[in-house]
Amino acid sequence: MPIRPEQLTQQLKQSLSSVYLVAGDEPLLVAEAAGAIRVAAREQGFDERVVLHPDTADQWAEVPAQAGSLSLFASRRLIEVYIPDRGTGSPGAAAIADFITHAAPDTLLLLIAGSLDARQRKAAWFKRCDQAGTVVYAWPLNREQLPDWLGARARRHGVDLAPDALALLCELGEGNLLACAQEVDRLKLLFGDARVSLEQVRAAAADSAHFDMFDLPDKTLTGDGAAVVRSLERLREAGTAPVPMLWSLVNQIHQLLEFCRDGENAPGLRRLPPRKKQQLARAGRRVRPSELIALLPAAAHADQVNKGAAPGQPWEELVTLALNLTRCCQ
Repeated sequence: MPIRPEQLTQQLKQSLSSVYLVAGDEPLLVAEAAGAIRVAAREQGFDERVVLHPDTADQWAEVPAQAGSLSLFASRRLIEVYIPDRGTGSPGAAAIADFITHAAPDTLLLLIAGSLDARQRKAAWFKRCDQAGTVVYAWPLNREQLPDWLGARARRHGVDLAPDALALLCELGEGNLLACAQEVDRLKLLFGDARVSLEQVRAAAADSAHFDMFDLPDKTLTGDGAAVVRSLERLREAGTAPVPMLWSLVNQIHQLLEFCRDGENAPGLRRLPPRKKQQLARAGRRVRPSELIALLPAAAHADQVNKGAAPGQPWEELVTLALNLTRCCQ
């Protein structure tokens, strides 16, 4: 059965599997789990690392070819394979199965992937990885799980958070584990081993609009209106101008329309991070293009209000547009 990232440390202390699949909805947790496996592998003599990014059938053929090839530099090798966003496909599934069947004893396979849907998690290649080794899956952390995760991370990094300071940090970083992790690192630099109070977290976060400025469009994709309102309230209290947020919401609308029209391979979406494309894909399957198009006149009016060319309150227009976009994604 797949394990969670927090269970991996104990598993690595007990033994090192010959096959690891690390995947999930939280890129930070996926990256850190993969990093922990690399460190454990090096400690056990896997001194050579081969990294593959297969996409085509010919490139996937290189994966099983590594299973029995001899190393020129070390007796033990780590073969690291990054699975594309669209999945393994038939060539990839066959290549992974072939590798597992014919791998040399001194070869460790590490597969890294993003979010996998239920169909992919039921696929034969996924089950084969689970049977032959260890599958680590990073499920999203909900609001109730975040305090335990963030508190444990702070303690590991030597940051002593007062309970109310931890609660505020969770509220600020809700939905963005990377921002939470970065803030813990920043608090360590600012306050060292001293206990960090609520007022100190509030002061440190005053110039950290990245908590919400860039997360606001992503929160609309979840359909969580309460989280969207909380983000907007914090941004307004921090004195953030509504103009860039309006632009980000309009950009989000156009990205959703592009997904509805052309799918994940739409030209304008190709350079987006995998997590962003996954969020758009989930929301894009729920939205109706006609409802998104109906938001564009309201966005144009909000722009006129921001410029003083139309009557109204900029923040009221922004809140209305954000909540209407959120309802479209529910």
